[in-house]
Amino acid sequence: MQQKPNLSQFPFFSDVSREYFVEIEAFSHIKTYDKGDIIFQSQEPAEHLYGLIQGDVDLLILFTDKILTKDIKYEDYISTQVENVEKQVKVDEIKQNEIFGWSAFVEPGKMTSTACCAQASQILLIPADKLKSLCGNDPELGYLLSTRISAIIAQRLESRTQKLVRTWCELYEADHISSV
Repeated sequence: MQQKPNLSQFPFFSDVSREYFVEIEAFSHIKTYDKGDIIFQSQEPAEHLYGLIQGDVDLLILFTDKILTKDIKYEDYISTQVENVEKQVKVDEIKQNEIFGWSAFVEPGKMTSTACCAQASQILLIPADKLKSLCGNDPELGYLLSTRISAIIAQRLESRTQKLVRTWCELYEADHISSV
């Protein structure tokens, strides 16, 4: 039997009227993922807002690192080349009862990271087009959810900024980075 969505467990939806709770729950569904499963990839169309019911999800960004490699054929001959190596960096962790996939709620509607299950997880999927339609019909609901999406975006930006600063400090062997 399919488990029914329950929005009341998500602080993101606190203060949403019971009428909207019922409507959002009706068009949402729950999906189970295994450890290592990809929920969505960076740059793909953002079609759902997600809520973590159970488990643990990592948000990852992919970058390309250029590495100089050498191949010694003979004592007098060394061949070098630059190889592009793709690496993933964890920029945030989603915990139980948190909402993620905010890109589905804002333009341009493309995911900004990859979401990967760090352990088996149950996830609420809310179709963004239906949620945005509700918000368009009720400006008060739209304002409430937009404010909460903005808070999520600000938190994720702060998390990425802190990770970037720590990386720069390690790279340049500095205690801190000051702005001038």
